[in-house]
Amino acid sequence: MSLFKTREWWSTSAGSEERFGSGCLCVANVDNKPDGLDKIVVGSFSGALRIYVPKPPEYHAEDLLIEAQLQEPILQVLAGKFVSGSAALHLAVLHPRKFAVYGVSGTSSSVDHGVHYTLAMMYQHGMERTACNMTSGPFGEIKGKDFICVQSMDGFLYFFEQESFAFGRFLPNFLLPGPILYVSRTDSFVTCSSAKTVDSFKYRVLAVATDDEKKANREIESTKKPGKKVTMDWSFQLGDYGMEVHVASFESVEPSLVILGEHGLYCLSDTGSMKFMKKLEYNPSCIVPYASVAQGKINTLVTSHSLQLCVYQDVQLSWASKLNSAPVAIRVGNFQNLNGVIVTLDNQGLLNCCYLGTDPSLFVAPPVDSREINYEEGDKEMRELQKVIKETQKSLLPDLTENHKEDVQLIPVVPPCLDPEPYKPDDLEVRDDELRPSITIGVSIKSFTHKSITDVTVYTQPSLPLAVNQTIAHIDKIVSIDPSPEVKFVFFTIGALIPYKRTVGITASYTTDAGAPRVCSCTIELPLSLFCTPCSPSKAAQYKITLDTNKPPLPLAELFPEFVEGDEAPANAMGFHFQANVEVTLLASKNSQRHRLQSDRLEAMAMICEEFDRRIHQYFAEVPDFATSYTAALPLPDYFQLIESHLEARHQRQRYARLLDERAKQFRSIQKRLLTRFKDKTPAPLINLDTLLEGTYRQIMAVGEASEANDVFIKERANALAAGTKLLLHLMRLWINLSATDYQLLESLLCPEVDFLGEQGWEETVDAAVSQMLKTSLSKSAREQSVSFNSVEIPPDAGKLKKHIALLCDRLKRGGKLNLVGVPNTPIPRSEALDYVDGDEEEEEREDSVEERGRKKTEASPPPPSAESAAAAVSAVMTAAAHRKSRLSPLPELVSNQKV
Repeated sequence: MSLFKTREWWSTSAGSEERFGSGCLCVANVDNKPDGLDKIVVGSFSGALRIYVPKPPEYHAEDLLIEAQLQEPILQVLAGKFVSGSAALHLAVLHPRKFAVYGVSGTSSSVDHGVHYTLAMMYQHGMERTACNMTSGPFGEIKGKDFICVQSMDGFLYFFEQESFAFGRFLPNFLLPGPILYVSRTDSFVTCSSAKTVDSFKYRVLAVATDDEKKANREIESTKKPGKKVTMDWSFQLGDYGMEVHVASFESVEPSLVILGEHGLYCLSDTGSMKFMKKLEYNPSCIVPYASVAQGKINTLVTSHSLQLCVYQDVQLSWASKLNSAPVAIRVGNFQNLNGVIVTLDNQGLLNCCYLGTDPSLFVAPPVDSREINYEEGDKEMRELQKVIKETQKSLLPDLTENHKEDVQLIPVVPPCLDPEPYKPDDLEVRDDELRPSITIGVSIKSFTHKSITDVTVYTQPSLPLAVNQTIAHIDKIVSIDPSPEVKFVFFTIGALIPYKRTVGITASYTTDAGAPRVCSCTIELPLSLFCTPCSPSKAAQYKITLDTNKPPLPLAELFPEFVEGDEAPANAMGFHFQANVEVTLLASKNSQRHRLQSDRLEAMAMICEEFDRRIHQYFAEVPDFATSYTAALPLPDYFQLIESHLEARHQRQRYARLLDERAKQFRSIQKRLLTRFKDKTPAPLINLDTLLEGTYRQIMAVGEASEANDVFIKERANALAAGTKLLLHLMRLWINLSATDYQLLESLLCPEVDFLGEQGWEETVDAAVSQMLKTSLSKSAREQSVSFNSVEIPPDAGKLKKHIALLCDRLKRGGKLNLVGVPNTPIPRSEALDYVDGDEEEEEREDSVEERGRKKTEASPPPPSAESAAAAVSAVMTAAAHRKSRLSPLPELVSNQKV
């Protein structure tokens, strides 16, 4: 219970399931009673207009004078002298496309039933534009009359002189509508713009101005004199978005403008000068100023969304109290000889009349419990509570034991063959002759333990060159244990990249009937025929890999029956053609137990090698001692070429970025100099600055095109490196005969997923992981262990990475074991198994001295800038841009140090 809170005097709910805004409340003597007491007028966005006369202490049916249902939403209500020939107050109601003026009158009944009130329409005006808000006053200093100005959503002002339309004007530099107010002392209109300014326009300036639309109309008679433009009387940079504007015109203070912003309270004079401001530490909702007993002070009521009502005397907080709701409109009225009643209205229609006061505190502190603490009972209660907490956690968290069956499973259905017709994506421009085969996979969700699951989202993100027709699918609700409707995913290949894996992960997120979020996933294997087609075997190739088995070779037609063309197929040769225009040939020896893979590109053999090993193990599954092996040297030199090509492409991207930054700075500098010369009253010669600007612009465009082409090249090199890494990992598994656990750990070191978008690249992360493993579990002794971590930055070259990968392969071949504990293995014997590892490993693994580090840094640093001309720089950039169509050759290095 709060001590300082508003005291409720009278309250009611103005309608149910209706919404209200800041202009939907008006407090005035709209029925023109002689006693001068105010009435409360409330309009809703549903079109309901209600007029109340509060009679405390609680709401009665007779407190509602009028309730009328208008046909359109009510945006704002105002009271004023809006009818010609009458000094009585009338009610103006603003709708989206019109506004109407009503008269409220009461008729005494002949019997004892009180007074009957009626609402009569005096006149109305239609508008072609959607209205936002309105203001009223004696425009043009006309006494005894009130005119109406309506502001539309696009900044057009309608001026109505009671029953007739006067004119309309557009506000200059208008973007979004803000609050508008008429100031009678200066005969001007004040509004808050979307540029965080407070603008003032004189009424006479608006009256004599000409609209932009009328000036642009070519049908205006040439005899008419052109009007003046709409100009501001003054503008003040508020630095905050204005939410409400009020005029504080009291006897004790000069007329001022009180503005409520999103973050502060501001007071300006009616001529546009700042008087005071107050930064608010809460989110305000509405304000209203009222007179103060202190001379020259302004009292302001400010409400907030945190249910606070604050009273400020200028910038000093005088009172703060608690509200029952967050109001959107606040007014001050006089009811039943009680002056200064605060009237609030919230967005749901809660109408409250209150005043400031305090409630006595009835809280009495309880006596202090002086009994002794029983620690045994406390421990027993704590154990019981911990037991309850553990049981609750078990019911919320899924069981992760091995024998646990998942409560929700994804059930994919992979068809045995491809789609009869290839899939044509809508977002890609592909000709009919370029369409590639596709496969449609249905995924359904089955719940075993939950009665229903909701908010189901199934998504997949295949790696290039694989693509899918949709990455996300939504299902609102799945009931019972029946499988849900299948979600169709169509997979196909795009681009000219080489695939290296057939698996695709599918994940589903859902919410259980208990409200707990869950995730389940599955992995599907796509058919090999989706990625390649049969072709004639090639006799010669650049790269060859030989795999040994301990059983006689099988006819390849039995291992790959879907790639057999015709009735008779060669038993010892088969060709695979990838969409990237690369062929892989698989050969089976007639005299020995060997199989050979050969291709003109090393990375293209990754998928066929892994698929062959999987199928031949599946064929000999019942043979317990069957095994495949790889006895030749690992193709590390060829694999290192893929690393160097990818690293060089990354360095080229950095050079392009630096060059683009230099040319952009140069372009801005030339622009500034040209602008200075153009603004000079006595223009000086340009001294070829315009030619220099044009040349710099051409360089920027050329560098941008070259950078885009290099990004495509990086994507291709990243794909080739991922495929080559996948092949190297599989060969190392056969070369060393790794277990499944060791292979998984090795795959985490040499990650086959290469990210081509991130700032932190594959080379530095793999180098950090491999070097750390060499210093811990693969170290030769305990004294060589080290847990120091170097900064992960892009290396200047691939020398250290190649050396670390070679050492990793050598130590694994000589019996080293991978583990994450960091315990050193037994001393590793020296071996000549790898001819690319120098004999003196101690010399290779020692730390570089300070002088040697400096020498290497000097050698790795770029050469000093050359003195070539600007034409040579442009020529080099154009040459690099011309190579953007080349896929397999790195782009030429730009002259990054040339300046025009």
